[in-house]
Amino acid sequence: MRMTDKSTNARIKTLTIIGIAVSWITFWIFFLSPFGFVVWLCILIYLIVKRAELRWYLLISSWLLVPSFNFFTGTIHYFTGTATLKGVGGPTTYHGIDRETRIPVTSSGCIVIGYEPFVFYTNNLAVKFWTNLLGYQRGSYAGSFPSREEAQEMLQQGDTIAVKRQDKFFEFEVGNKIVRLDTAAFHKFQYWVADIDKVKGEIVNDDCFVFRRIDADEGRFDRMIFLVDIENDGLITQYVDY
Repeated sequence: MRMTDKSTNARIKTLTIIGIAVSWITFWIFFLSPFGFVVWLCILIYLIVKRAELRWYLLISSWLLVPSFNFFTGTIHYFTGTATLKGVGGPTTYHGIDRETRIPVTSSGCIVIGYEPFVFYTNNLAVKFWTNLLGYQRGSYAGSFPSREEAQEMLQQGDTIAVKRQDKFFEFEVGNKIVRLDTAAFHKFQYWVADIDKVKGEIVNDDCFVFRRIDADEGRFDRMIFLVDIENDGLITQYVDY
């Protein structure tokens, strides 16, 4: 009986080490991660069935430690006013501010590595949780934020506006008001297109300027709608107008 107990304990220790090692190795080799997750999960179930105390050591595996760490860092960033929603995609998809949470949206690029569900999801979960509980994070844009459909409808009646270039800003003269847009902010969205010459635009509640460029044949880019934060001269987001 004692030999059986020793053999079982040795098996449990070995499986625990294997489970932890497999989780971290396959976490960084994304095409093996499904296999690694299944192995780790099977070992965890085995240790639970055996009521082994070492099952708690699997908490330091990548599948639990990485998501927990990113939930924690997402929480810290929310309370310091630096949180972002993370995703994967090109610049036309992931620039600007999320309409619901008013959190800036960032991208790791167009290539999926494999760890994103464990890193991005829990970061975003933390940010959305605290936003829903306590409101927008400190320093967030809190002004008007028309939806794509609302912006499309506004621009059907919008004014045609010639755009001037003043230092590092585009200037839009809308009635008796001058709206400015930082050129660096615009080219962060559309870094491969020419400067703006003419747009159709409209001001919403004195805090948001909605415009669509009508100056050049830019293919699908002339169908994009941009929202500008009037107070801070920056872009809020962009929509594709179709």
